[in-house]
Amino acid sequence: MVLFKTKLILKKKFTVKPPIKVKTQGQIILMNFDEILQQFSKDEKKSAIQEYWDIAASTTTAIIKQTEVFKSLNNSIDSHEKSVKQMEEEINSNTEQGKLQREIRGLKSYLRSAEDDYNRNIDRKIELSQEITNFEAKQAPLLNETAELRARKDEYQKAVDQLAKRLCDDGVTNSSAQEALKDITNQYSKLYLENEKNIQLLFKLREQEIELRNNLVEQQSPTVPVNVDSYKAVLPTIRNKKSESNDFDVNDEDGDNNEQINYNLFDKLQPGTKGQYHNSPVSCLCFANTNPYIASGGEDSVVSIQRTDNFRRVARLCDASRSIMAISFSPSDSLFMTASYDSTIRFYKLPSFTLSFNISDNRDCVNDARFMGEDRVVSCCRDQTVKLYDVNKSTPISSFTSSSIPYSITVLQSQIVTSHHDGKLRCWDFRTHGAPIEIKVHKSSAIQVIGTRQSPTLVSLGTDKAIVVSDMRSKGIIGKVSILKSGLPSEHMQMALNDDSAIIGSTDGSIYNYDLENFKFKNSQKGHTVPVFCVAVKQNLGTMATGDKSGNVMIWNK
Repeated sequence: MVLFKTKLILKKKFTVKPPIKVKTQGQIILMNFDEILQQFSKDEKKSAIQEYWDIAASTTTAIIKQTEVFKSLNNSIDSHEKSVKQMEEEINSNTEQGKLQREIRGLKSYLRSAEDDYNRNIDRKIELSQEITNFEAKQAPLLNETAELRARKDEYQKAVDQLAKRLCDDGVTNSSAQEALKDITNQYSKLYLENEKNIQLLFKLREQEIELRNNLVEQQSPTVPVNVDSYKAVLPTIRNKKSESNDFDVNDEDGDNNEQINYNLFDKLQPGTKGQYHNSPVSCLCFANTNPYIASGGEDSVVSIQRTDNFRRVARLCDASRSIMAISFSPSDSLFMTASYDSTIRFYKLPSFTLSFNISDNRDCVNDARFMGEDRVVSCCRDQTVKLYDVNKSTPISSFTSSSIPYSITVLQSQIVTSHHDGKLRCWDFRTHGAPIEIKVHKSSAIQVIGTRQSPTLVSLGTDKAIVVSDMRSKGIIGKVSILKSGLPSEHMQMALNDDSAIIGSTDGSIYNYDLENFKFKNSQKGHTVPVFCVAVKQNLGTMATGDKSGNVMIWNK
């Protein structure tokens, strides 16, 4: 309205050029102020018409302000249009349709991924099918070869069984001969026992006679000095019978006699028959109790039994799969037992030495096993267990678990003593199941323990190269002797006792004799050319057996 009035006034009073045309929509018409000023300067009435000048100036100012307002409104419209567009997009995205569209897009993506996985699985299935086909092609000849090997194994097993039967029947060809041999063996045992009793009685009577003679010489008191010692005889030491009050007496059910004559058997022994019965070191030796047998076990898992009179082989046992750790005959020689590194204890019936039954409840190597009477067996295992078995049931009656690995076991009446890796001896009582009695006897492992007859003393061998004599009642060490002279060629050694002496092998192939009364070295004898690992003595037969590193077994006789 103001702009319209301004135009009318200017048309009446002045000659003014037309206003500037609008170039584009939204652009404000501006006047050419230079031309307007020129018109005012030409006009003579400009000074008189001050009112019109003020109106023109205020009108121009208003136009400029309106132009700025219009620009601001245009900018505001643009920003509002953008906001409206954004709001429309957000509204569209928040609708159910938008949600469905997003879910559809997600499902399409999942289907594409599943299709890719399916295609990959198809390819893997094809590859596996090809591998299975290849394995089947390789398996077919292996199955045929396995069948052939099994057939050959059966043939070899039959041949081995026939050979074993021939070896067993070599000395006993029929049942009548077996019965005759059994009768002869029984008669020999009876005669032997009677002979021993007579010898014992003879020595008692001779001892009484000599004591009476010596007393008579002393009572006569001759005027001339007489050497009384010339009338005295050196009496053999006869060991007393077992005392019923001694809780640590040695169990006598091992075939030896209750009384033993103390004479030095070792000095009278000479090397005799020698044979190689193993392809590896001999690990254990054992004499039969009533039969003239010597059994040897080797690290080659073989047990060989020979006669001691003619050294003819009686049996060869190959049932174990690993080294033989211990062997033992029952008191009546009705059973023979082997303990192996394969954790199995095997029992064989005599005289045929046929496998009767096994005990396989141990989890590790059976280090040692011994008969405790005719129907019971004790064992010690590398899994630190000490067990008592009933032979008739093949089941453990009782067991202990030690804090250290037991290596060797010896039987005392109702107790057993074991030697251990920690250098201790432990005495176990299966009647009470109490804590064991312990004695620390060696600085390192105690690898063997032997109970002495009619005495609570024990003899043990250790890797500290010492033989120790200890007393179970007093829990003390009586004495020890160093075996540095003989050495310790193996940690699985077997020594033997001969009255008051310990006989042991050596690194130089000699057999060494150590005095357990004075705890000194006595003497030695040469018999082998390689280290000797095992020694066994049968004193009432006057026989000793030794086994060496090369698998040789030698019989020593008087």
